[in-house]
Amino acid sequence: MGKRKEIDEKEIIRLYTEDNFSASKIGRLFNVDVATITNRLKSNNIEVKKVFRKYLIRNDYFEVIDSEDKAYWLGFLISDGYNSGKFIRVDIQDEGHLEKLRDRIYINCDMPIRKKKNVVNGKDIFYLTIQDPNLLSDVERLGIVRRKSMISNYPTINSKYDRFFVKGIFDGDGSLSYSMDGNYRRYTINIVGSYDLITSIKDKISSIGVNVGFRKTKSIYELNVRGNRQIIKVLEWIYKDTETHLGRKYEKYQDMLNYYKNK
Repeated sequence: MGKRKEIDEKEIIRLYTEDNFSASKIGRLFNVDVATITNRLKSNNIEVKKVFRKYLIRNDYFEVIDSEDKAYWLGFLISDGYNSGKFIRVDIQDEGHLEKLRDRIYINCDMPIRKKKNVVNGKDIFYLTIQDPNLLSDVERLGIVRRKSMISNYPTINSKYDRFFVKGIFDGDGSLSYSMDGNYRRYTINIVGSYDLITSIKDKISSIGVNVGFRKTKSIYELNVRGNRQIIKVLEWIYKDTETHLGRKYEKYQDMLNYYKNK
């Protein structure tokens, strides 16, 4: 009979009962199969939950932020996602953008994008729900917490992914707008969020040689960039050689470029 493999059963129990890690995720951590983990749990009188999923999910998607897409969607969810404590939900007017997120998270790309009416203006709002304890644990560690607008922090990620993360925040909680000065458009970028998040983004943008304004409005903090050349510099930084973005904001950027080149 084979020798019983030595693994830390106390740590397995803690991860499963306290941190809500799945047996499969614990198995990956200890480099053993899921049956080994479930057997050790049962031998310690821990009830193993049966898992049934209609929609298969990549519950380790945010475990490590190691790509442009992961950094972008992390930023987007921090700015536009709602953490109920049991699931993450995103409500936006852009159905196609939610489909992109859905297709990253759901293995078979089959989770429905649902629709409701905005009670204020009667327009259609689309929403996506992501429900998985392991994924929720990862995104909470990275800053997608309850009451996020008040306390979200800038996550610890590789600096080479900063601009993709900032682009996700911009798409969720930022704006590009202009006012007319005679026949001339004067553009402004604004991004809102918690103190830690906004001051950290301010530092990232300042590091590329752009002057960034900063102010507090009630409990929300806001950064702004003015001056058309400076704004183009910021937008070139977040959009250069990237593919994932919110279409309607990217179109505003393209419209700004066309306007500026023709002046």
